[in-house]
Amino acid sequence: MKLVVLAAGKGERFYPFSLTRPKPMMQVLSKPILEWVLRRAKEAGFDEAIIVVGPLGSRIKAYLKDGRRLGMRIEYVEQSRPLGTADAVIKAFEKVKDDVLIVYGDLLLERGEILGKVKEEMQKEELVVATVEVKDYGRYPAAIVKDGYVEKLMYQPRPWEFAANRAMIGIIGMRRRIIEEYLDITPPLIENTPVGIAPPHEKDLFETIYIAHRDGVKVRSVDVKHGWYDVDKPWDPLIASYLMAEWEAKKIKESQISSAARIEEGVKMKGVVIVEDDVVIKDGTVIKGPVWIGRETTVNEYSYIIGPVSTGERCVIGPFSRLWGAFLGREVRVEHCADVCGAVVLDSTFIVHWSHVSGVIGERCDFGAGTICGTLRFDDKEVQVMVRGRLESTGLRGFGVIMGDYSRTGVGVLIHPGRIIGPYSMVGPGVVVRENIKPFTAVLLKEQKLETRPWGPEIYEGTRGWLDERIKDYEKYFS
Repeated sequence: MKLVVLAAGKGERFYPFSLTRPKPMMQVLSKPILEWVLRRAKEAGFDEAIIVVGPLGSRIKAYLKDGRRLGMRIEYVEQSRPLGTADAVIKAFEKVKDDVLIVYGDLLLERGEILGKVKEEMQKEELVVATVEVKDYGRYPAAIVKDGYVEKLMYQPRPWEFAANRAMIGIIGMRRRIIEEYLDITPPLIENTPVGIAPPHEKDLFETIYIAHRDGVKVRSVDVKHGWYDVDKPWDPLIASYLMAEWEAKKIKESQISSAARIEEGVKMKGVVIVEDDVVIKDGTVIKGPVWIGRETTVNEYSYIIGPVSTGERCVIGPFSRLWGAFLGREVRVEHCADVCGAVVLDSTFIVHWSHVSGVIGERCDFGAGTICGTLRFDDKEVQVMVRGRLESTGLRGFGVIMGDYSRTGVGVLIHPGRIIGPYSMVGPGVVVRENIKPFTAVLLKEQKLETRPWGPEIYEGTRGWLDERIKDYEKYFS
């Protein structure tokens, strides 16, 4: 059996990050989602993987290369046009010609054992899906499961029409016969949807499973017993990072401090703290785990780090900075008195003095001094974000900005909660960002009305006459 990871989708609901990266390359707990997927597959005994990549797939290849760093052998298959998950597996099958275990590249798992369970069930079944119980089956490909087998299927059903009790989350085992017989005949749209719902136009594996089931193929359902998370919307990396921190922290019994790290006297640490090679933590810093500090990172004096927090390699923190629920990529700088709370920050972003940053921040962004990201609404409701033309709740009462790659702000910028700043954009000094900003856009404050009036000690002491004389003296001097 071969492992096939699907990483070629357009990620339309993941705007603005989908413009510049494949969604599986978004970071969660300072590592790409795809790396977490492969780590879980490695736990389940897979040493090889086929990754299906799309037009931005070179970013995946540049990061993972041949997979040797993860102890795996990785090959790549191109899906030049994103025609759907079934089409992606067709492309992969041209290379593998074997039974496959398919995993979606944006699916995070607490443990890899569910992959091993599906692999085990495939020894006696032709078609196996991993399923979970959820509150809202209308968001998922759903099924009615009885005695471990699927009885009925419906894509995003209405609850009063279809009494679903399981949702499929993107782990599918398929025998070679199923692939050869059903993938090619999968129609280019999902037909098995509720009446009146416009079906997505793509060759989707859900429809493949539905057609095979309709033809009498038994579909085995395997329950996911541990944590999982489907990264779908642009605020999901923050929620997923909190979850992954919780999952990973449970596996660590005690702090791990590299002998090659330098921790000065006066540093206080509590809870689980992981410190990698060549880290420097300077005097007065307070760290409360769970915290992961990547190699060659410097934490300057009197910084305050409250977990969950993770950093990539070669970051610079402080002095006098605070990280609180912050997940940083590589070479991120959080400088003097900057505050990063409830945020995912991608590689090489600079957050300078007196800034307060929250949300999901792209790669190589630059925050001018005193940039403030608002996080709370006055009506105490959950922060909303525009997704494909519709406002959607993040499920978070506190959430800042969604900022695309390569964007920047000037000094004193104020950003309302839940706003999107597109990639390659610039927000000038003093701007209040109340609306979303499109990619490749500069927003500058041009109209500013100033009022000038006399001002001096007479305001407080009633010495207007003295001031009039001084003004006359100045006018004579400068005339």
